[in-house]
Amino acid sequence: MDEKMANDELVFIKKVIEDSKRSVAENGFGYIFWGILVFIGLLSVYVEIALKAPVNSNLTWIILITFGWVYSIATNWKRYSKKHVKTFAGQILMSVWLGAGIAMTIIGFVATLSGAIRGFAVSPLISTVLGATYFVSGMVYNSKWVKMLAAGWWLGGIGMFFVQNINQMLIMAFMMLALQVIPGFIFYHNSKKETKHSDE
Repeated sequence: MDEKMANDELVFIKKVIEDSKRSVAENGFGYIFWGILVFIGLLSVYVEIALKAPVNSNLTWIILITFGWVYSIATNWKRYSKKHVKTFAGQILMSVWLGAGIAMTIIGFVATLSGAIRGFAVSPLISTVLGATYFVSGMVYNSKWVKMLAAGWWLGGIGMFFVQNINQMLIMAFMMLALQVIPGFIFYHNSKKETKHSDE
């Protein structure tokens, strides 16, 4: 009985790993899309404050995040409604990133508007949330380098807690490029190769 349960668990784990490979292409685009939106938002804050440019960063953030949520909900609803079979790995990843997205939106808007946290606490807190999200994603992908991205987000978050000035926006912006946008392109490229090999 124990041997059968062990075999069943191995089969289940292998299935989750295979499912996760099929989910990477879709998630790769999501990483790129959200990474670029947040990068633009962070630069708008830096340009408004550091360069004294006539930019309304608050309005920019509202437009970017609203557009991001509307686009993500619309495209994911359309994509998943067409799928008769939804992979377990895909459901885990969608749930993890949806939960993280909601948490980061609350931190970025509600927590700051209420005065519960200061503006310079937002980036390190969001970096910490992203670290946890990447760590779980790395487990689902069975990927060590994705878990290393989590470590990058956590270390960056720790560092940003001590950089309480406008330069923090630049640090977070380039972390977003290095730890989200570029990995997104790698996810997408690798998944396309994986799909091509599986079709041959």
